[in-house]
Amino acid sequence: MMLSKFSFSMGFGLVAAALLACESTVDTSEPEDDDDGGTTSAVTSGGATTSGNTTTGQSGTSSSSAQTTGAGGGDGGAGQGGEGEGGRAEMICAAMELLTLSDPVVWEAGGDEVWEAGEQASIRVTMTNQSFGDNFWYPGVAVTTDNPLVTVSGNTLFGIFGASSTEIDLVGQADPSVPPGTEVELTFVVTSLNQPCEDLATTTLTVTIE
Repeated sequence: MMLSKFSFSMGFGLVAAALLACESTVDTSEPEDDDDGGTTSAVTSGGATTSGNTTTGQSGTSSSSAQTTGAGGGDGGAGQGGEGEGGRAEMICAAMELLTLSDPVVWEAGGDEVWEAGEQASIRVTMTNQSFGDNFWYPGVAVTTDNPLVTVSGNTLFGIFGASSTEIDLVGQADPSVPPGTEVELTFVVTSLNQPCEDLATTTLTVTIE
């Protein structure tokens, strides 16, 4: 009986020792975090690359890109400025095309209505704005002659109201060497002070230098 108890104790001790041995061989350590300082990299909008705790900036590349964009914008502005000037010229000439000239007359020369060689003459022509819109683009009148010995100065107005007429005064000069009885044709044409326009209204007057 004593032997049986001893055998049981020895057997229990062996089992306990075996359990302790198994427990000591179990790896209870947690897996190491494979962190080498961060493996995720990101590229920022400014051209800088971030990797771990190290940031590498590419500011030179970013600066060049910004300057190129700015230059492009400037060129676009210049193009729009050009279109704006073209539109303004078309608008002015369209307004001038609605002006007409009529009733040219020499109303005084040397105290009478007879224009003699060597005299100045006061000449008048009527301008009419056929548009209902006002024209304040400095409309005027220029005069050419078919005889270089007779000249007539032009005149420019500040503007003319819509659907109205106005008389424009001009001054002519006949050279003293003009032979008496010489006929001269005066051609009046609408002008614009700041914008040359083609095919504007004209009217003519034939005068005799006595």
